[in-house]
Amino acid sequence: MGTFSGTKRLLARFCLLALGAALAAGCGGGRARSSVASQAHSTHVVVDPDHDDQTFEEYGHPASAAANSAIRAILRDYYAIAVAGDGAKACSMLVSGFARSIPTDFGRPPGPPALRGNTCPVVMSKLFAQQHKLLVAEAPNMKITRVRVQGSQALVFLAFPTTPEPRDMGLEHEAGTWRLTGMIDTSLP
Repeated sequence: MGTFSGTKRLLARFCLLALGAALAAGCGGGRARSSVASQAHSTHVVVDPDHDDQTFEEYGHPASAAANSAIRAILRDYYAIAVAGDGAKACSMLVSGFARSIPTDFGRPPGPPALRGNTCPVVMSKLFAQQHKLLVAEAPNMKITRVRVQGSQALVFLAFPTTPEPRDMGLEHEAGTWRLTGMIDTSLP
């Protein structure tokens, strides 16, 4: 991937698709997870059983031990913050340009009406409140299956027992730390 500006469009598209699916499904969550009810109580997580996400799986190279540890800690902290509904702390963990764009891109038309707000913390708090039930159910069971890095970009693969397909979250190394490039995880395209 290129610079943040090059990835911003791609990530924004993924975020919009994920938000659109979540809004269409209502406050109960994103994709129809009830169709995988048999997996909901399993502790075994199958990562990409149909291997249709190979391009993303081979992104960059495995993260160094230090990057791997830092990125895993940031993701765990971020999901704890999301469960707590703390939009201000979440915004501080986002890539600065993306955080600045959230009120414009998501907090007003044509962004989702449920996320209307003039600041990043307001929009993020509304997103977390809307997705609270799902976050509470999934965050404690989140498995980080792979961390891949290419330059200053990272792609993290996530798995949840209730979701059949892998999820991902992007990060960028900015100002000496890893920061998230999206509001919430997305499914791989």
